[in-house]
Amino acid sequence: MIERQRIQVRGIVQGVGFRPFVYDLATRAGLVGRVRNEAAGVTIEIEGEAAALKAFTTALAAGPPTLAVIEQITVESLPPGPGRRSWSDFSIAFRPTRMANRMPSINRLTSEIATSSSISVTPALLLVFFMAPR
Repeated sequence: MIERQRIQVRGIVQGVGFRPFVYDLATRAGLVGRVRNEAAGVTIEIEGEAAALKAFTTALAAGPPTLAVIEQITVESLPPGPGRRSWSDFSIAFRPTRMANRMPSINRLTSEIATSSSISVTPALLLVFFMAPR
């Protein structure tokens, strides 16, 4: 049976190759959906078989990228149905979310993002930069 979830990951998960890591886990498991940065971390909207979703969530917590620090993972079940979007594949969202566009100050947005203080550019990060629509 196909299920849908919203997974919110809080901690140091931006600028450390976390979205490509999520993409890799999801596509290997045959799941569909998207991952995007948010002000306080990363949000994953994902669909697939219940067993695959459980394995994905377990792998997400067990083996994040080296510089990532997961402080909290919240899983919310979303009912499929009218008004809900379904995907044909898994993708990394590159555009800012509507919430980020509503922020009165970029300083407020950036003050809430946890990033690693000592990182270098990795092949996964370069992939994200070069895949972004221009």
